[in-house]
Amino acid sequence: MRVLHLSEKAIRYHTEKELRDLDRYFDPDITLASGFEKKSRKKVKVEKATSYETIHLEDADGYAIRDIGHESLLLVRDEDAVKDAVKENASFKGKRTLVFTDLIKEEIDQSNFEYRLINTSLIDRLSDELDNFRIFSTDIEAGKKQSHRNRYVQGLGPCFGREGVKIPFLSSGKGFKVKTFPAERVGLLAIPDLGKKFSDLLKRKDIKDRADLKQCDPEELMKLDGVGPYRCTKWISSAEAIEEETVYRIQEDELKDKHRIFLDIETDSLRPSIIWHIGLYDDEEERYIYFLEKEPDKRGRIIERFGSFLEEHLEPETVLLAWYGSGFDFKVLDDFFEKYGREFLKTWRRTEKVDLMKWVKSHAVTSCRTSKLEDVAGRLGYEREKESMELSGEEVARIYSDHMIGSGEEPDWTSLKEYAKDDVLSLKFIYDEISEAPMKYDLKEMKKRYRNVCF
Repeated sequence: MRVLHLSEKAIRYHTEKELRDLDRYFDPDITLASGFEKKSRKKVKVEKATSYETIHLEDADGYAIRDIGHESLLLVRDEDAVKDAVKENASFKGKRTLVFTDLIKEEIDQSNFEYRLINTSLIDRLSDELDNFRIFSTDIEAGKKQSHRNRYVQGLGPCFGREGVKIPFLSSGKGFKVKTFPAERVGLLAIPDLGKKFSDLLKRKDIKDRADLKQCDPEELMKLDGVGPYRCTKWISSAEAIEEETVYRIQEDELKDKHRIFLDIETDSLRPSIIWHIGLYDDEEERYIYFLEKEPDKRGRIIERFGSFLEEHLEPETVLLAWYGSGFDFKVLDDFFEKYGREFLKTWRRTEKVDLMKWVKSHAVTSCRTSKLEDVAGRLGYEREKESMELSGEEVARIYSDHMIGSGEEPDWTSLKEYAKDDVLSLKFIYDEISEAPMKYDLKEMKKRYRNVCF
């Protein structure tokens, strides 16, 4: 089941055309809409030739039920209606039920300044009536997860922060995943590196949407102030990639003859005190290797094992590739080699390193509108293992942090290892998909045309 939650606060200034763009990108089975005045509700009534429909939370009379595949959706707006909903609908039997509500909320506990759930009696009532169910609150920020008597409540509300408003989206199946998406990434603003300034410039030149942009004459586009060959190549190719839901290269792959080793690390936080997992995929040997440290007081052991691996496997053309490597993985590893593996520091620092996220941005365009590893891999067709479907980087870090201080049960190492392995294999998957992608416009050739046209 794919569920999109659109709140009036999150998409207040969006046009109907922009909402159709969101609909096409997410392809939901159900859209939950909340907070819309009656005069603006028609904006989120998008017609589709599938089971897709919009449910306005405020219109639900106590509860609403929809069956989608092997799952049932139960929308609860009146706690007393739960028993009647289950009694009157035999479809719950033998199916997993996804419960959505705005009744369960959270507040700050003034005694310890931590968030806690309120209106938890609804959880108890659902537990009495249903066996196989999950609860999602449209009133709690997406990404948050709270528990009550071993029942988790996951947020499916919009996020508001320095990066703007983010729209939540839930996908279920092998597992459950709540993702967030920048609300402004619609229309021309879905094109990478375009932005409001250039969007306005293009619209003044009668390039109103991506359909217009992908039909542009590159030479005419490069004549616009501030555009140039790189933006021209990327924008036109991106417009077609998004419209056709495909991927294009925009320049040649200088890594194709290298000895590529894909790398991902797991830590206890964004300011790590330990690296507890290092995952690697050696493209030459076609094998996955990992190092795991279950004992938090032995921080240096994993660095020594990784350093030994580098010394044994490095070749003149070896390159390490990590997603956002220059902003995290490579920096963290450098610090840890300084502290725990100085005998390997020279080897580490002479190893060529490539930030795969930056490499993708400069070498290709995809239909994905975010730069998150999981989103990019997913848009290209990568499917994660069931054991890692419900985990996120933040949750994995929290689990290991709890393990460090001895709180809770022993971590499910199988799930954690599968999550880490998926991250590494998705790096290889992304690289392979891009290296084999066609090229609509070659940046090198576009630069030649730019010199002929503009100079």
